[in-house]
Amino acid sequence: MHFLDLKAEGMCLEHTFFNGQCFRWNLTKENSFIGVVAGKVYEAKKTDANTLRLYNATEDERDFFQKYFDLDRDYIGIEKALSGMDSVLAQAVEFGRGMRILRQEPWEVVVSFILSVQKNIASTQKNIERLCEKYGQKIFYQDCCFYVFPEAKELADSDEESIRQTKCGFRAKGVLDAARKVNEGEVVLSNIFDLTYEKAREELQKIYGVGQKVADCILLFGFGKYAACPIDTWMKKALETLYGVRFYNMGDYHRFTQKKWEPYSGYAQQYIFYYMRENYRKTKK
Repeated sequence: MHFLDLKAEGMCLEHTFFNGQCFRWNLTKENSFIGVVAGKVYEAKKTDANTLRLYNATEDERDFFQKYFDLDRDYIGIEKALSGMDSVLAQAVEFGRGMRILRQEPWEVVVSFILSVQKNIASTQKNIERLCEKYGQKIFYQDCCFYVFPEAKELADSDEESIRQTKCGFRAKGVLDAARKVNEGEVVLSNIFDLTYEKAREELQKIYGVGQKVADCILLFGFGKYAACPIDTWMKKALETLYGVRFYNMGDYHRFTQKKWEPYSGYAQQYIFYYMRENYRKTKK
């Protein structure tokens, strides 16, 4: 089978795929990771500390995956800068060392995080797969069946009741609204790259079901807006537990993180979120 090798110094696939930013990569029995990206199935594996091997990828896709995995960014330098900010962040960085923030396809990120509202990661992942099975094209890899993420038009031509059949509940309304606004050009996702963080968030919040937290997730994981700092219940708990702060509204938590971690607030949030979720979830069991 053909494959593509990429230089990925210090990258950890587990910390990258399982930190809550993406939903379509899964661990195999062979300790590789398999996922559907841009309408095609790939298998990812680190062959050594500095080499990422992508099975089913070709040389023509090198530039795409260089950007997708954000491999041109100095994450070693970012981790060093974050670790110097405070002792809590230093501990979180050490725990999640090697994580990368993926540059995912914006439309998929929009729908994925609308579906994530009031759901945990595992439930969101299952919901996304059901949506893909119902509306996406069937593809095969090593005799196994996978599904492409549906385009906006495919969902825009549906209706709320049909989308609810994927067991997404009230989120169906947001998915349908996003599909129709994007399909009709009311929200042009490609334009968001050029907007400031504040204007970009306003644009996304035109979509039903996209509040500040969901918009921040979309901007961080789909548009590379690293000023975005999503504050969910895990982050709120982390700030209260690890930093000893408590505010009356989520906006104050957001302002606290942006001021404390600027200009790395998006990166810092992801390390803290992953550290908190993995360690405090295990403590509860």
